[in-house]
Amino acid sequence: MAREAGVSFKTVSRVLNGEPNVREPTRQLVMQAVRTLGYRANPYARNLRAAQSRIIAVYFSNPSRNYTSEIQIGVLQRCNAEGFNAIFEDASTGPDGLVSLRGEPNLAGVILVAPLTEDPAFLRRLSEAGIPFVFDPGQGLPMFNGEELLNFVKLADYVALNDYEAQLLQERTG
Repeated sequence: MAREAGVSFKTVSRVLNGEPNVREPTRQLVMQAVRTLGYRANPYARNLRAAQSRIIAVYFSNPSRNYTSEIQIGVLQRCNAEGFNAIFEDASTGPDGLVSLRGEPNLAGVILVAPLTEDPAFLRRLSEAGIPFVFDPGQGLPMFNGEELLNFVKLADYVALNDYEAQLLQERTG
């Protein structure tokens, strides 16, 4: 692409990474070369070279197609907007069966889809692996006592609650 655009490979890199220090005419030359050559970024190759992962894993155990497809659409839209990639895995057999958790996981984070957010084994496994995750207790929140909820919140990197759930969490945990 650099040869096609008549610029350095570093300039191509700056353009493709959206860096601001490239003049607009140069940016247009590079983007024209991208179109001419049919370049498509390989997010998995980029992830291997990057110091930080850009892959979000979404684990679910609810086999309802309507339920999971709505979640998948939302996750994919947000990941695309933020420059991340998503992988989806059926976690109904537990954390040991997940391909993305075998060996040394290279994940930017994990989203657990209810009812997995209610599974202490999943939460502990992610925390022990140092993988950031969202704890969203959803409708399962009333099933746990204050001590259990505090442990889940301590393990998680983020907590997602609506107003009712936040009030209930506050009441249960003090």
